[in-house]
Amino acid sequence: KFLVDYFIMSIINCFAGCVFGVASMIGLLFLGGIGVASVFGAMAFPPFVVVAGPIIFLALLAIIMLMGLVGAISAVFMQSTWVLFYQQLTEENHGQQ
Repeated sequence: KFLVDYFIMSIINCFAGCVFGVASMIGLLFLGGIGVASVFGAMAFPPFVVVAGPIIFLALLAIIMLMGLVGAISAVFMQSTWVLFYQQLTEENHGQQ
């Protein structure tokens, strides 16, 4: 029974990891698109370089913050599911004694 619970918890965490990965990729594509559009805008219209620099910097800063936020949420979710699973296992063991 515990082995089946372990595999179920692993599958739940795997799907959660996929969801966090998709969320990261969507944010990365959006913010990366802003940065790339700024670079192409600066190449097409050279005076735009003055504005493109801060936009690219803010996009990179936002990417770093997004990855940190998604990583933190992911770590808290994964650790809390394993802690709850451990508590469930230890409660059942104490109940059988």
